[in-house]
Amino acid sequence: MSKILRIPAIFLTMLLAGTIYSSQVWATTNVLFIIDVSARMAGKFPDQTKLNDPTKMQTATDSLELLLDDLPEDLNVGLEVYGHRGQKDCTAIDLLNPVSPLREAAIMDNVRKLNPERGATPLAKALEQAPEALKYLKGSKTIVLFADGADSCGGNPDEVAKTLEEQGIIINVLGIDVKDDESAQLSGIAETGHGLYFTINNAEDLKNSLAAIKERLIDRKLEKKIFFRDDFNGDALSDQWMILNPDDKRIRVENSAVVMTVSAASKPEKAANILRLGAPDPENDWVFTANFNVIPQLMAEVFELGVGNASQQISAQIHFNVSDNRSSAVFLKGRKDTPKSSSYFHKKLISYPSKSLQQHADFYKKHIKSITLKLQKFGNQYTVSGKLEAAKENDPTVPSDWITLQKFTSLPLSDDTFFIRTYLEDVKNQSSKHSAGKVYLNWVEVETMKHSENSPKK
Repeated sequence: MSKILRIPAIFLTMLLAGTIYSSQVWATTNVLFIIDVSARMAGKFPDQTKLNDPTKMQTATDSLELLLDDLPEDLNVGLEVYGHRGQKDCTAIDLLNPVSPLREAAIMDNVRKLNPERGATPLAKALEQAPEALKYLKGSKTIVLFADGADSCGGNPDEVAKTLEEQGIIINVLGIDVKDDESAQLSGIAETGHGLYFTINNAEDLKNSLAAIKERLIDRKLEKKIFFRDDFNGDALSDQWMILNPDDKRIRVENSAVVMTVSAASKPEKAANILRLGAPDPENDWVFTANFNVIPQLMAEVFELGVGNASQQISAQIHFNVSDNRSSAVFLKGRKDTPKSSSYFHKKLISYPSKSLQQHADFYKKHIKSITLKLQKFGNQYTVSGKLEAAKENDPTVPSDWITLQKFTSLPLSDDTFFIRTYLEDVKNQSSKHSAGKVYLNWVEVETMKHSENSPKK
């Protein structure tokens, strides 16, 4: 017979033996080189006066080759270029080499083919596309931008840089023979992106600047530690969990999962069987992840993981929603609540048109095997992500990629107390002949992350 352990309504701060694991170094470094190939790169540096002296493009090519040859092979490196087509073509942006394990020859083959033309300078748009090349990669993410001038396509590189910074992407900038006003814009990008900026007036400047960037790339590491993990292998919850609003009839531990029946609640904080983690607060940035199977019935179920307290919190949610029994959908939602306001972002993951709750429920049980929710803290930024696992491999109905929503910023949390809860959002559906759905919580993990790097020489 399955059992469950409830603990007093206070947070326990003692962790059981084996909960905290030894730290490991997450040393993966991802680098995207972005090179401006517009017309001015066909010119020469001021000190290059001889007919056979190299152009700025040739100098940049030679310097990049020396840098790549000197980088560790365990780096992931990619190449994006812009300004390489047409005089007024602000769409001239291409990812020539995806960010992947360093293949110097493949990158340099593409760089040597570049020919500076009378192209526009879509600097902002080129930066906007960078996250797409980096989004599925783990570890640190860095851009090294070779730019010969400011944006000429009406973009706002400063705003784009802020967006990249919110995603933890470092931006290093090399201003190739630029004017003072151009240098101001480019240095501002690097400052916003917590990177290095160099004005390049000759080949020696370029060589020294890339050496400093190389030091930053090699030294930047991310220490990753499993702070807490629970696979629910016993026949009861461990001492590290507390249950708010307990209801024994709606929760149990069996077959390596916490099984909870979803109940109606006038407010989310009134939901039955809210699980709160009583571990000490992490000192560093963290990722809070949970995986569960769901059996929806009323198309009003909400499955949620979050951080905070009763007055202020942020959470990642999966919503099942039905519209007059005609259609239903699954939404990924990020929600932020403070004493003064509430805000949220959401995105539809999958939908189904039908005529009854039972057909909706049968459809989702047939197609969705499990859901993974993720809430990440990076500085004062909070990111919500979700992923569906299809019941059958290569099911075109179910998107297989991670979906990430916009970031929440500056949440004034007094602690990082983690919680998991389920409830019915639309209580009127209780009148249905169907019973509420269930959730099988399979595992929960909290990872902490700490960046470490040596100060670069400028």
